[in-house]
Amino acid sequence: MILFHHTAVSFAEAILVSQLNRGHVTRRAGEPLRDVVWLTTDGNHRDHGLTEGEQLDQVHRPYVEKVEQTKLRRGRVWTADKTRIRIQVKIPTRDRKLANYTTWSKKHDGPKFAKMMGISCVTDIRNVSAVELDRLMSTTATKEETWFLSFRPIDPQEFEEVLYRTDDGYIQYDFEQHGRAELEKVGIYAADQKSLDELSVVLRPRHRFDRPGAVVTCADLSMPANVVLRGGGVNVAFDLATRRVLEGEPGQHGQELAAWVDRHHHSLNDAWEKSRAQLASY
Repeated sequence: MILFHHTAVSFAEAILVSQLNRGHVTRRAGEPLRDVVWLTTDGNHRDHGLTEGEQLDQVHRPYVEKVEQTKLRRGRVWTADKTRIRIQVKIPTRDRKLANYTTWSKKHDGPKFAKMMGISCVTDIRNVSAVELDRLMSTTATKEETWFLSFRPIDPQEFEEVLYRTDDGYIQYDFEQHGRAELEKVGIYAADQKSLDELSVVLRPRHRFDRPGAVVTCADLSMPANVVLRGGGVNVAFDLATRRVLEGEPGQHGQELAAWVDRHHHSLNDAWEKSRAQLASY
């Protein structure tokens, strides 16, 4: 079965060097179901409730904090544009970890909840009366029947293609052509191409979508300047001042990666200051 996962460039960059494994399912009651992958048979990004980089309003902040299990920073916060990247995967229909969302939802959340979720992707139903909701349930065209849930991570080796959405349609995703500019829009700055080529000698790709990366992003004005290196099965953050590991495991490449950070710390610090200034402007 051919299925698609729509996501943002910033998320895709992490997915391509690790796996597709993060997602949540809203339940009729109680906590969201986490660590589930959303998929769809629909290659079109519209009417799936995908965020498009809009500013997060006060109504939705508590829900996002609940789902992400974190406290959002004060001030303006923008959502990720999950309409930009389309990952195509091929999963056998007999895969026991794959479930049609509507079928699953009817079993676990009742007969009408899936349709209500589909409607919420095309219109705001927060203040709709019961009578109006019943009318919408019977008259609104929705896409929940196309949705599937994967209850296991999906490895990039199962990906068939990764495309970027332009105004003229989807084309093959390329980091330098599409990704770098998209990341900088949201305050994420990557090392230059020459530095990344140097890094690829250490973090050797494991598959055709594995491209070693080095990014800096200031998510909190109080956090230390750092760079995240990922690729080749490694995902590790180094403190730019001390060159020491802040988070993650460098594996057998600790000394080589620390040396790479040392050689490029001036440009990485400059990138950090750009990201920090961008955050402060919010």
